[in-house]
Amino acid sequence: MESKVCLYFTFYLQSEYIMNNNELTEKLFKASAEVILTVKKVTDSEKLKLYGLYKQSTCGACTAKEPSELFSPVDHAKWSAWKKVGNLDKHSAMDQYSDLVKKLMDKYNV
Repeated sequence: MESKVCLYFTFYLQSEYIMNNNELTEKLFKASAEVILTVKKVTDSEKLKLYGLYKQSTCGACTAKEPSELFSPVDHAKWSAWKKVGNLDKHSAMDQYSDLVKKLMDKYNV
């Protein structure tokens, strides 16, 4: 687990001087997506926020049909989380995802 956390900060600190902002954002996003898998205490609400930002980062704005809240509550919760992100552009969503991962790492002392 420590190696993933080190990887996260290595990308952040070293890449800042070499890459343009979008490249840095993408590298940090990928590292954040790996690191968050090691945090076991994340709440369902936090997972949904991460899910929405991840989908926005990788797929763009939600255009999927709304699932039934009654018959598919989990799918509906995921859809709602993604829909809440709205029309946020890819790199802004990646930045917010990475920021949220950092906050969760701090919150859970990872």
